[in-house]
Amino acid sequence: MTDIRFSVPAPPVLAVVALGAAALAWRRLSGLPPASRRVVTAACALYAAALVGATLLPLDVVIGRYASQSPWTSTLDLVPLVTADARSFTLNVVLFLPLGVLLGPLRLATSVRTAALVAVAVSLGIELLQLACTVLLGNGRSTDVNDLIANGLGGALGYAALRTAVRVPAAAPLVGRLGGAAALGVGRAR
Repeated sequence: MTDIRFSVPAPPVLAVVALGAAALAWRRLSGLPPASRRVVTAACALYAAALVGATLLPLDVVIGRYASQSPWTSTLDLVPLVTADARSFTLNVVLFLPLGVLLGPLRLATSVRTAALVAVAVSLGIELLQLACTVLLGNGRSTDVNDLIANGLGGALGYAALRTAVRVPAAAPLVGRLGGAAALGVGRAR
């Protein structure tokens, strides 16, 4: 039987992720002033790299006799909330707060509900990638439904915080320059 063991180095992966996120954000932010566009693009690039680094790396490939002998189904946790670990749940909420904040300037959400749905979609993509890596590469990452719930909550809270900041007189000018109050749907019923 073939024995394959190695780790994918994080720096090149994170560089590609950051550049890709920056390119996508730059296109979506075409209406912002140049300085604001650069700040939000840099925030998107850094966040995307941090998110991938925290959820998918290190990517260890273990195929052959040193691979886990446990079935991949043992890495699934499909019972919501009952099996949730408070520390992990909180960390997952915090991990997705920046996504919720960035959804406004990127014009990817116009309500707390859509922010939560986008966060859940991103989280689902991550969970499916983790599952694929476990099944195909034997790296042992777990796939947890509680992560979807926590990440959706984090995205919603981040977006709600941004919408609240628009209404705070001291913060409104900065938030307006970085994303525009119109992108947040301020003044409309949500």
